Amino acid sequence: MTNWMIENSQKDLYRRRRPGAAGLNHIAKTVDDIREFGFVGDDDPEPIPVRHYRMTPLEQFQMGHLTPQQRTRLQNALDKAKRWLSICDSVPGTGFLLCGPVGVGKTTIAENLMQAFRLSVAVGNGADGDEYLSLLRAALDKLPAESPSRAGIVALLAAYSPVLTTVLQGRLIEANDLMQIVSDTQNLAVEFGNARVIVVDDVGEEEIPYSNERTEIVKRQKRYGRFMDYCVRNKVHVIMTSMKPLFIKVESGDFITNPQLVEILGPKAWSRLQQMAKGFMVDLSGIPDYRPFLAGEL
Repeated sequence: MTNWMIENSQKDLYRRRRPGAAGLNHIAKTVDDIREFGFVGDDDPEPIPVRHYRMTPLEQFQMGHLTPQQRTRLQNALDKAKRWLSICDSVPGTGFLLCGPVGVGKTTIAENLMQAFRLSVAVGNGADGDEYLSLLRAALDKLPAESPSRAGIVALLAAYSPVLTTVLQGRLIEANDLMQIVSDTQNLAVEFGNARVIVVDDVGEEEIPYSNERTEIVKRQKRYGRFMDYCVRNKVHVIMTSMKPLFIKVESGDFITNPQLVEILGPKAWSRLQQMAKGFMVDLSGIPDYRPFLAGEL
């Protein structure tokens, strides 16, 4: 398209110039000269600010907006995520907890972990099982090479043969939605099916009616306890994210586990999570939101 536009513009200039005027430089040469000095370049377009969600791979996390100390902390979280991926198949039921404010990459890291649980399966395309396909192949073998019917049978085989596809054996669910699912009567095996990993996003952001807050807190703790019991017994990996900090500083200057997290999950679920996620708990508090940086701080 660019060459076509240059060629037509050059013809237009030749058509307009006065008789006897000095020769004109070819537009293509002028463009090459400009490109040489870096003013334009088809190979180096201006980066487009990121304005939509995309799952950034662990190796491509942006750190240009971080201080050296912040960069070290985020890299530590990414290293733990990679180590988790290296053992998750051999240690079923391993957990992961990611705490920190909005925009630090908690959900992105969690989704990277979930992507490891992909299974390639052959999915039928409307055929009545293998018997139908066997009949088609047998009919094709019996037909002579010059038979016009062969094309129709080949088309049927292509249409009805199983297609290899990828199934994600994981589930990402908001914490508030999880509370609706894990009721006292719901069969969790039916709800979660063959999920080998469940990501619970934004733990601590569940909606609680103010009119009956204490009752709802107890109900929430019971449901988290039931959910964690299900995951432990079925060796399901649990990955949780929360905007609550993992640690808080007390008057003595020491850091302790944030009691808010224990209050949210309840003692039973918190104990289970500590058992499952030992060595894989990270706190990204204090790291700034990366989204304005990706969008060019517009």
